[in-house]
Amino acid sequence: MTILIFVLDVDAPNLRGLWSDLSGNVKGHAAISGQFTSPNLDLDLTSSNLHLQGFQLSKASAKREYQKAIL
Repeated sequence: MTILIFVLDVDAPNLRGLWSDLSGNVKGHAAISGQFTSPNLDLDLTSSNLHLQGFQLSKASAKREYQKAIL
């Protein structure tokens, strides 16, 4: 049995340092846990003022909780 544990906390108020064409901010949390065959996912990310090579997004969010039922 393989147990997964992956946790990512993001608080990036200025993305410009990653690429010269990228700006905006991202904040949130992501986690994957459980068994490899039945993982659990917890995702809560928000961003604002994203700009990349002419693409512009004023606000975005992603929320998801997933637990695979074990039969």
